Amino acid sequence: MLARKRYKSASQGRTLRSVNRQAFSLRAERKGPQERVSKPVVGFQMPLGRVSLKSSAVVWKVTPLFAEWVSSDRNILFQSGILDGESLVLELGAGISGLIALSLAPKIKRYIATDQDYVLKILRENIAQNYGRTASHPKGRKKRSAETRADKTPTIDVIHLDWETSSASSLYAQTTLVADQDHVAAVIAADCIYNETLIQPLVETCSDVCRLAPEENPTLCIVVQQLRSPDVFEQWLKAFHGRFRVWRVPDELLSDELKVKNGFAMHVGILRHEERINQ
Repeated sequence: MLARKRYKSASQGRTLRSVNRQAFSLRAERKGPQERVSKPVVGFQMPLGRVSLKSSAVVWKVTPLFAEWVSSDRNILFQSGILDGESLVLELGAGISGLIALSLAPKIKRYIATDQDYVLKILRENIAQNYGRTASHPKGRKKRSAETRADKTPTIDVIHLDWETSSASSLYAQTTLVADQDHVAAVIAADCIYNETLIQPLVETCSDVCRLAPEENPTLCIVVQQLRSPDVFEQWLKAFHGRFRVWRVPDELLSDELKVKNGFAMHVGILRHEERINQ
């Protein structure tokens, strides 16, 4: 009950809070072989006339805040070795901006941004505009892989993944990933919890992706969200806790902007053993 009151207080009076849909910028830390520079990312265009105004067609407030935090060397994921230069990260419900992909991809080996088909064209365009190359997809895969090996640029894959109809194993069919060799280090879901009807499909997809990794080297599921409805939050937490061992990332490990007092929360989960044997 205390937790409910705390989150209700944090979320009280807050709207869905999306970022300016026309254009915005983010300063992202980029680390090269000999120096670290702070590089402005150019404005992301959100051409709403070309896509229906659905949840994936706007940039939610938590997205740039999380992108800045997760791409910093100072965050707990890099400090603890959960993420490093050899990591593979998968994002669920990436939306059209590609902000998290653009911020995190230079620090890891490979980033896979997923969403529904109607989102992917503009997502690829936004990544290409800010990343200097077209985000890869199933067509032209061999050519894209060769480019990556030649210039050492981290790979960003953009692929279709529908929580209700897609299989997690389709990740291998749509990319050059090899089953039993390439394992996802972390799954990211940023502000995907705002509607109770999406809770079960999201949790099941998180579970399915995490089952692909060996138990001795489990995938970490990272869920960051704006606290809006206590009822929706509790439904998600109950469903997520039923399949995962769950921890809330304490405020002292987050940036000031991402703390609970500002209406945000971050949880991490490791798939339960019984979920693996019951698949």
